[in-house]
Amino acid sequence: MLLGGKTVKNTKARKASTLSIAGSKHVAEADYFGVVSANSTLNKFEVSGLSTSRSEKVDAPIINEFLICF
Repeated sequence: MLLGGKTVKNTKARKASTLSIAGSKHVAEADYFGVVSANSTLNKFEVSGLSTSRSEKVDAPIINEFLICF
């Protein structure tokens, strides 16, 4: 997986990141995140229908509907 420019920029700015893993129920949404650029689609999460929460451990989001988050 290649990380896009916005992902790298946010990770450097926050000095943290999370890795969320989708289950079979959310394969289409996970694919959407990989295909669509947040630089051109500013409301990516709204379009996906998924939600995020702030991690209690690091300054980065967690995708609530995904099964695993590191």
